[in-house]
Amino acid sequence: MTKRILIFACLSILVFLSACGGAPAVLDLPAPDAVTQIGITAPDGTETIIADADTAAAIITALNGAKPTRKASVNDQPVNVESFGTIRINAGDKTTVIYYYEKDGGYYAEQPYIGIFRLSADIKELIG
Repeated sequence: MTKRILIFACLSILVFLSACGGAPAVLDLPAPDAVTQIGITAPDGTETIIADADTAAAIITALNGAKPTRKASVNDQPVNVESFGTIRINAGDKTTVIYYYEKDGGYYAEQPYIGIFRLSADIKELIG
C-alpha cells in the first residue's frame, strides 16, 4: 500500500512540475488590417515611416513568425546589447512598441515585459 502511495506522490509531483513551465510568450501585436502606420527608428537613428498597407502587413506577419526564446524582458528597453532599433506600430489609438537588435549572429525582437523573440533574417529587408 505504501508503495502505491509513493508512486502516486511521485507522479503527482511530476505532473505539477511539468505544468509550471507555462506556455511560451507571444508578441502582442495588432491585426494587420488595423495598422495605420509603422514608424521604424534604426539603430543608427535613421527614421522611416511606413503607411503602405501591404508593407505594414508584411512586417506584422514577419513579427508574428518570431520564435519565443523563453528569455524574459524585464526592462523598458533592451539591455546587454550594443545598439537597438525601435518599431512603433500605430493601430487606432494604440501604439505598440517593439525593439529589435542583432546579437550573437541572430536577429531578435523584444517587447517590454512580454518576452524576447528570435526573428528570421529576412526581417532585415523589411525594416531596413
